[in-house]
Amino acid sequence: MKPHTFAICAYKDSPYLESCIRSIKTQSVESDVILCTSTPSTYISGLADQYGIPLFIRHEKSSIRDDWNFAYYMADARFVTIAHQDDLYQKDYVKNLLNCYERYPDMTLFTGGYVVVKKDKLAAFEPVEFIKRILRLPLRLRFLSHLTWVKKSVLLFGNSICCPACAYNKEQLGEPLFTSPLSFCPGLGYAL
Repeated sequence: MKPHTFAICAYKDSPYLESCIRSIKTQSVESDVILCTSTPSTYISGLADQYGIPLFIRHEKSSIRDDWNFAYYMADARFVTIAHQDDLYQKDYVKNLLNCYERYPDMTLFTGGYVVVKKDKLAAFEPVEFIKRILRLPLRLRFLSHLTWVKKSVLLFGNSICCPACAYNKEQLGEPLFTSPLSFCPGLGYAL
């Protein structure tokens, strides 16, 4: 089994999709990449062809949970990162993931830091992002971060972990990964 796959979820014709692909294709450690969509278009298939990325089409109605589970299922690797079409990855994301896995072979979930970019500026120190960083702080304490209560503590006041910054261990987590009937409404900022 391959160590890692980026499964990019593409929805309609996002102007950010190509930047996402470029950030993934320029990783310092090569990783498999697949492109998944439930809204096929010539734009999406054109980018898949241009960058030599396998394209998988889910023919059912678009649904964030089902689209993510489809992307997770189509990835043939131990770890899967479900990349959103507007995400950018630093060049050492995969390198850091594999280094952590070597150190912690029972790791089910890898998560890295992330910064929200808004209108050509970093939003890292806006109040919500600042609070999320504080909530994730216990995970940075390496001598404690392996403890269950520390892992749960970062979720005590809400989920401060951004899903595109995560890689899921398929061998340990199984399928389907996402089972909640809830959906997220980014405009309102809460689950529906």
